[in-house]
Formats: sequence, C-alpha cells, structure tokens
Amino acid sequence: MEAAIEAILVLLEQIAGAAGASSAVTGIIDSVVNALIKLIPVIVEYVPQLVDKVKQIIAILEANDAALPDQIAALKAALPADDAGFDAAENQAEANDAAADSADASARPAS
Repeated sequence: MEAAIEAILVLLEQIAGAAGASSAVTGIIDSVVNALIKLIPVIVEYVPQLVDKVKQIIAILEANDAALPDQIAALKAALPADDAGFDAAENQAEANDAAADSADASARPAS
C-alpha cells in the first residue's frame, strides 16, 4: 500500500508543480487539493512516513497563485496539528498493524 500511495503523491506533486497560475489551472489545483484531503487521513494512519511528502506538495501549492488560501488552510487542517498528534497517529497505526498481524496469525490453521 505504501508504494501505491507514494506513487500517487509523486504524481500529485508533479501536477502541482507543473500547474501555472492562470485561471485555466484552477480546476487542476482543486483536484489536487481534493485528492490530498481524501488521502491525508489514510496516509497519517497507515503510512505516516509519507506525511513529509504531503507537506512538500502543500508547500508547492502554497507557492502557486492559483491555489486559494482556504484550500491551503484546509490541507494544513487535515494534517496532524503537531508532533504529538503525529506521534499519536503513528502509534495508532502501529497498534492497528500489530492487531492485524495477530489476527492473521490466529486465523491460520495449526500445522
């Protein structure tokens, strides 16, 4: 899953970086923002090591005049508020992984 999400983030980063500041790219920026807003909770829970990549994309969008301030604010609000929030999300993701591994192990028939 990490590789798939990372590939999507690379694509979004390239699109965000290639988008100019004209009104023609407003729809592209809007699509990138909407995709990120949907992906951020998944990234934070399952692949928190990719949060920095998300922050890089947000920085690229923030530098683009076509990105609206409320779009940037929505992206930043979707991220964990601070390192404590990030750490909590990372710990939860690790606990979820451990629980899933445990459930997989107990579901296997004894040999």
